[in-house]
Amino acid sequence: MKIPLYLLGLLNQRGPLHGYRLRQIVADEVADFANIKPPTIYYNLEKLEKLGYVTRRAEQPGRRPARAVFTLTDEGSAAYREMLGQALKSHTPLEFLTDAVLYFGQDAGFETIIEGLEQTEAELAEAMVEVEEHRDEVTHHLQGPAAVCAGAIFSHHLSHHRAELTWLRETIYTLRRMLKKYPNSAELTS
Repeated sequence: MKIPLYLLGLLNQRGPLHGYRLRQIVADEVADFANIKPPTIYYNLEKLEKLGYVTRRAEQPGRRPARAVFTLTDEGSAAYREMLGQALKSHTPLEFLTDAVLYFGQDAGFETIIEGLEQTEAELAEAMVEVEEHRDEVTHHLQGPAAVCAGAIFSHHLSHHRAELTWLRETIYTLRRMLKKYPNSAELTS
């Protein structure tokens, strides 16, 4: 539902768009908060066309090659509004692959886990700086409801990043203390 929601939403807000322009908008404006891979855009546009949610027409600007322009249909507009409602009611269960590593910690080796968590901590701290910079870049020229909504999106993601960073630091600290208390890995199995 995620990718169709974004594609229908962009077509609803901006009117007819060609696939490449949709890719650009997703990369420039949506990539901070939605993990959408460029090839999936075209695949989903084809699915939306088969469902009757978008129509496709060829457009040939000047001497350039023809390109497909997608337009939202009335059915697509209704589906988009339904998806918005469903998205507001949905809750995505949290699942972290790191939890599996911790569960099998003795097999992975706790020093290895600590090193991996420290690397993740550094990467996350760097990613947060990038998101903050992009937030400042994006919100600088927005006004009114667009500025408020963009600010809320960035705040949402930064809040999750901060929570993850706090968890990483606490877990690294706890694992280091555990290794001091149980320096022999054989003691960790009892």
